[in-house]
Amino acid sequence: MTIPSESSVSHWVETTLGLGDKVAQSVCVRFVDTEEMQALNSQYRGKSRPTNVLSFPLQMDVLNDMEQDLAGLLGDVVVCAPVVEAQAREQNKPCEQHYGHMIVHGVLHLLGYDHESEEQAYEMEALEIQLLAAMNIPNPYVVGP
Repeated sequence: MTIPSESSVSHWVETTLGLGDKVAQSVCVRFVDTEEMQALNSQYRGKSRPTNVLSFPLQMDVLNDMEQDLAGLLGDVVVCAPVVEAQAREQNKPCEQHYGHMIVHGVLHLLGYDHESEEQAYEMEALEIQLLAAMNIPNPYVVGP
């Protein structure tokens, strides 16, 4: 496994957070193996298989006075390194670029974007393409030559 550098991850997160009024927010990004991701995906989404990325927004209403230091945390993005790397190979994409796409995707979920409907998917994909282009990462939805 070759997870991206901290500076790359910070760049992807900060660029995505720059979309709206969440600039002062922070995000926790964690890289896990397939076993842990399968457990998380099963527990939180009812799907007994690993996935590439999951997002867990912080629920501000559960914070108490003792936890105000967490108030700047938008949430967690959990990335399954083996799944992302396998997808990059299958899709013939540089691994670093696919990691960037997955982290941007995860942070967009924390910002409230989703892809449950066709309209939502179109909006979210358009934002991903725009953000990734700003970071010199090609459109991830274009099938290679």
